[in-house]
Amino acid sequence: MKQMRRRLGDLLVETGLLSEDQLQATLAEKAAGQKLGDALLQRGLITEQQLIEVLEFQLGIPHISLYRYPFDTKLFTLIPKETAKRNLVIPLKKEGEKLFVAMADPMDFFTVDDLRLSTGFHIETAIATKDDIIRAINKYYDNNDGLDDLIGISTPVMETVQEESLKEADSPVIRLVNQLLSNASANKASDIHIDPQETKVVIRYRIDGILRVERVLPKHMQNVLTARIKIMANLDITENRTPQDGRIKPILIFILLTFVFLLCQPFLARRSSCVYLIWAAH
Repeated sequence: MKQMRRRLGDLLVETGLLSEDQLQATLAEKAAGQKLGDALLQRGLITEQQLIEVLEFQLGIPHISLYRYPFDTKLFTLIPKETAKRNLVIPLKKEGEKLFVAMADPMDFFTVDDLRLSTGFHIETAIATKDDIIRAINKYYDNNDGLDDLIGISTPVMETVQEESLKEADSPVIRLVNQLLSNASANKASDIHIDPQETKVVIRYRIDGILRVERVLPKHMQNVLTARIKIMANLDITENRTPQDGRIKPILIFILLTFVFLLCQPFLARRSSCVYLIWAAH
């Protein structure tokens, strides 16, 4: 759908959400390079929901929730991760010569033009919240980094993985655990549940008090996954019957909380472990 290139400030004034004086004052005082929408949100003159409603109802730009959206991860190669993070944009789907993207600011026509030139597609925009886009980027970009390496290893080989390989910086296991932690931080999860079941390992995040499935891993990854976390927390990786607790110092600079507490509680009936990671301030 073609959209008229109208200015956001004019739209907000026309709808009565902003006065002309407020608009001009914000334009004069906002930081260099700061987008008008961000400046208005920062000053508390509008809410993100009001901004979404104006763009949705005045310009017909659809609002989309990214929670459980069926992303086609092959499209992520069209928009590099750094571009996605810098411009708060993520690809949704492709139809013929059209590439549909979700943006926090779909009126950022410079970014839309850049995407058109870099991808070769006509860009169709939808609006999503800033938090939704950041969480989706952190969850899905490089989502399988190292995971294919682990899945491809047979169960007998996986069981012989040495402790040293769980400490090597480029180990797929380490990359996977780091990714689980960073995604939990981006999603503001209060804890992570690694729940071993009969044929699989289910990773769940508790977000706003609700447990949500983050991903499902093959059963044979259970031991190396829990062993890596035990090593990080200075626990005994050979102990599978007695509960253990420890502390993990931050390994990722963008984890906002200072420490992670870990409780490893055996499920004796299944002779396996369920790991709870609880974020706590220092």
